[in-house]
Amino acid sequence: MRKSSAKQQQEVERVKPQSEKVHQTLILDPAQRRRLQQQMQQKELGTFAQSSIALHHQFNPKFQTLFQPCNLMGAVQLIEDFNTHVSVDWSPRKAVKKTVVATGTTTNS
Repeated sequence: MRKSSAKQQQEVERVKPQSEKVHQTLILDPAQRRRLQQQMQQKELGTFAQSSIALHHQFNPKFQTLFQPCNLMGAVQLIEDFNTHVSVDWSPRKAVKKTVVATGTTTNS
């Protein structure tokens, strides 16, 4: 009797981890949270712009919605052009050490 109950217990333990799901929580720092919020707002504004244009464009082909700024595509293109033509050094700068000379004046080294 003990052997059969021990066998059943082993089978339950072997099956148990497969049925349990481990839930992982994504934790964002404040900068990541702001970036995510901004991206979500941009997608929402894009949706508003599309639905607004679809609704009004048939009656007024020159209709322009405030949800889609007229210079947005040009601004995005300008940034892309800038990034392809200008290389920006994002490496951290070395701190300039300041030493105090016995006379009391500060010099850069």
